[in-house]
Amino acid sequence: MKIIKLLAVLLIVAIIAGFVAGTYANDLRVILSKLGPGGNPATITFKISYAGFISLGEAVIINKGLEDFGPDRVYHLSARVKPNKLADYFYKITANADSFIDRHSLCPLKFRQELIISGKTKDEKIILYDQKNQVMEINNKKRVILPNTYDPLSAMLRIMNQDLTLGKAFDMNINTSQKNYRLLANVMEKRQLQIGKNIFDVYLLKGSVARRDKSLRHSSKFELWILDKPKKIILTAKIYTNIGLITIRHAN
Repeated sequence: MKIIKLLAVLLIVAIIAGFVAGTYANDLRVILSKLGPGGNPATITFKISYAGFISLGEAVIINKGLEDFGPDRVYHLSARVKPNKLADYFYKITANADSFIDRHSLCPLKFRQELIISGKTKDEKIILYDQKNQVMEINNKKRVILPNTYDPLSAMLRIMNQDLTLGKAFDMNINTSQKNYRLLANVMEKRQLQIGKNIFDVYLLKGSVARRDKSLRHSSKFELWILDKPKKIILTAKIYTNIGLITIRHAN
């Protein structure tokens, strides 16, 4: 009985310590103090946590620049999500995504997504977007989409290429499945933070992603703190889902 009580106390202490450490790591000043000089980096790493302090893994986003795509050249963004070492020990899972984006409209032309689970066949999905005719093709099946439809990576690129000002609104269509989703967000707050001799402008973007048919399935709310000057980077994100709070923080 004493051992059980001791383990319970140690568990409570570990949870409190983890919460304090997570709160510190997600602090905007801490993240800003670790940023290196220069413009937007080509590779950005984000740490992913549950409830802000339980480590889930990391996401790496790579800006591969301009690449040939048919007769034109397009932006290529790539993302890789991997669980932490503990989860990976029991079940090796990797998720990859690539978005090929029109350099003028910043709308996607092609989106590729794959899920790799040890011991199972790779699950791959390829989406081709015909923005002009408002149709997308998923593994040879066509679906109707709304004007200027984005995938998650191209939507992020679109937001990061906008000037941020208080009150600025975003109303975007997203579709990588069979249903059309709406991303609705507003710039709610601006802060100027001084780290040493440097002053940083950061903005709070609050929004939601939900189905256009108003179904509550797969809907979520989010908060993004974005560094606007001297370079534009997502610093932290809170995503409120049906299974709880997912926290993401810049970790370069």
